[in-house]
Amino acid sequence: MKTTKSKQYGNSGFSWLFISLFVLALSACGGGGGGSAPSSGAPTDGLARGTIEGFGSVIVNGVKFEVEGAEVEFEHGTTIIISGATQTLHLNEGMQVEVEGSFDDNGLTGTATRLIVDDELEGEISGLATNATTGVITFTVLGQTVIAVPGSTNVDPSSPLSGNLAHLADGQFVEVHGLPDGLGTLQATFIEYKAADAASFAFNSEGELELTGAISAMTSATSFSVGSQQIDASTATINGPLSIGTLVEVKGALNGTVLEATLVHIEDGLGNQVAKVDVEGLVRNLDNPTAGQFSLHGQLVDYSSATFMGGVQADLMNGLKVEAEGPIINGVLMATKIKYKDSFRYEGAVTELNANTLSIDVPGGPALTILLDSSVTRTDAGLDLTTRDAKIRARIVDGSTLIATRVQDGGGLSSRQIFEAPAVDFSQAADSVELLDDGSKSGAGLINVDTSTINDVNHPSGSDFQIEDRVVSKAEFYQSLNAGDRVKARFDNGVWDQIEIELED
Repeated sequence: MKTTKSKQYGNSGFSWLFISLFVLALSACGGGGGGSAPSSGAPTDGLARGTIEGFGSVIVNGVKFEVEGAEVEFEHGTTIIISGATQTLHLNEGMQVEVEGSFDDNGLTGTATRLIVDDELEGEISGLATNATTGVITFTVLGQTVIAVPGSTNVDPSSPLSGNLAHLADGQFVEVHGLPDGLGTLQATFIEYKAADAASFAFNSEGELELTGAISAMTSATSFSVGSQQIDASTATINGPLSIGTLVEVKGALNGTVLEATLVHIEDGLGNQVAKVDVEGLVRNLDNPTAGQFSLHGQLVDYSSATFMGGVQADLMNGLKVEAEGPIINGVLMATKIKYKDSFRYEGAVTELNANTLSIDVPGGPALTILLDSSVTRTDAGLDLTTRDAKIRARIVDGSTLIATRVQDGGGLSSRQIFEAPAVDFSQAADSVELLDDGSKSGAGLINVDTSTINDVNHPSGSDFQIEDRVVSKAEFYQSLNAGDRVKARFDNGVWDQIEIELED
């Protein structure tokens, strides 16, 4: 629980971490590329906070944590010890967790000693609605707007929901994991079914409701609102002074429309001195009140000396999903890396099919459909792409359909297209690099880059194969490429003419 976590971290540095370690070497999967190098140095103590992305170990923020023997702590104080297959019995993709343990020096693997499962909302669904164009579902729980995106929001498979967002209904009680934006909105990553109605919820669980969000208004030191939910904390345990904008977790029970809190926990960061931290979230309080800083789920981040991946510093804005890495020093995460968390990026011409839908022509392949939804997509003011290029960040919904998270005016109309997405499959013999899995994990990509037209080292003008801005030969490019690596490819005047591996570590 949060109260336990607060005691574990506090200002005690690493007093929580006494670990017996071994080094774990894992090979990256992929169509013909190399693997992850085994760790050769001493592991670094630290923690990660983010979404469970997969298993076979537990993958959080791209790091594969060995979890055999680790303790898992759930809300309401329930704990288990992971052994064998128990990780998949109690954990699901999309759950939000904090992982305590260590990182190997390759940055890709680690060892977990404890996982804290950390949901954001627990309560009754109301006002459920589905966008007919985009399929995005919105509903309210305790005054917080929940956004559930097909293809991005996982659903409890072993319940009446049967893993399907379409089975959600008003009146159901659910537990929601996700990323709060501090404005009363939660982007859901996992939804767990709790009960069909209030009576069943009270009978089958502790009957304790929960919400996480930023305080939007205060009428007294212990009476405030989070979103539209009014909260009375006069008899609650509170771990610090409250103010407008403070991100809090609140637990309690409804008395009419007022949530009578038993616990108010200020989400005040992940520690005071931590050697390595990897945290994912939605940007809040960008440069407010201090330039060069923002917060991620209550953790203050200083990005003034960070290297940006998948974008530049100017792309930062409140509400964007990012991952920050670095040490925590005196309570501030001094970011060395900021990664933008979108599976697909594009610069070039688009066709505006209607107010909610864009289309992108893919050389030699099917067009990509880009959906715009006001709940998810952040666009430039007065955006008009009728005769303009666009800069797009998006993620797969289904097949060749994606939903945009950010759309900007590209500044002109050009014959050049730039695609950036994870590599799915590749073959030097076939001169082919396939990008962007359609979500089916079929092994085929939606964008097939023909590398036969890209200059190699023997061309008079030199090679147009690169690894993180370093010019390499075609052979070295393919030898270095792994499935899952981010690749940027340019199509200009009718041919593919440049390709680059965008390294993340």
